[in-house]
Amino acid sequence: MRHLRESINNNMDGINLALSFWEAHNEVHREVFLNAARYRQWQVEAYVL
Repeated sequence: MRHLRESINNNMDGINLALSFWEAHNEVHREVFLNAARYRQWQVEAYVL
């Protein structure tokens, strides 16, 4: 039983690690997306001017 519990705990560690990695990954994507959007906005404004 103890072995099973340890393996579940290890699994949870792996899942939490994956989730925190995914969140960091999404954060980077959001940053890149926002920068691209700002750049696009800047292009449009420059074009209008």
